[in-house]
Amino acid sequence: ADSSACIFPLFMLILELEKEICSLKSVEEDRLRRVRMTNRTGKSDRQTNEVTLEVVINLDEQNPKFEVSLSTDTEEQDLPLAYAQHFIAQIARMGGWDGKIVGKGDFSHHLIEDVGICTGDAFKKAVGNKDGIDRVGDQRWPMEGSRAEVLLDLSGRCDALCNFEDVDDKKLFEMVKHFLKAFTEHAGIDLQCMVETKEGGLRNDHHKLETLGKAIGQALFKATKITRTGIPSTKGALQ
Repeated sequence: ADSSACIFPLFMLILELEKEICSLKSVEEDRLRRVRMTNRTGKSDRQTNEVTLEVVINLDEQNPKFEVSLSTDTEEQDLPLAYAQHFIAQIARMGGWDGKIVGKGDFSHHLIEDVGICTGDAFKKAVGNKDGIDRVGDQRWPMEGSRAEVLLDLSGRCDALCNFEDVDDKKLFEMVKHFLKAFTEHAGIDLQCMVETKEGGLRNDHHKLETLGKAIGQALFKATKITRTGIPSTKGALQ
């Protein structure tokens, strides 16, 4: 009886140690998996008669720096392109991207479309099979009377529903919509977004554009964050 009384606590201690070892192994395996995924990088190049373009996106750089340099063959100042370049830079900054988008085209319309294509392609490559990501992101962003709201899902399905009714510079926001449609199609993102001026607020399309870029970038940052194990879909794949 005395012997049994001594063995039982020892047996329970061994069981607890085995549980602890299994738990530590699981934590270590998860840590190693995350380490393997901390250099998610995508690249895309495009060379046509209309544009020359190079895009590199790294989602995991600790001190990200992103260069956006776009130009056209025309010598005239292209304000819509300059604003679009600033918009894309906001997405990259708030998205935590490291890398670059460098390109030149004959006309801004052709260039922005191809920038959307290559940026979406590079982003999709960087995200990879989406193991462990949050998948969805949402963000509201205010700026002196202007407000943007963004919802997105890295589902593999592509769509860009953009409500830009409350803007004055239709040409500028058509260019932005052109970029977003190309980007979401090639990145596999389901996007809904809107901008507006709140009642009594200052009407300023530049502010609207800046809030939109920041909100999209922040939503992408949330969606690409690794917070779990496995692919967040009952299908086991997001394509």
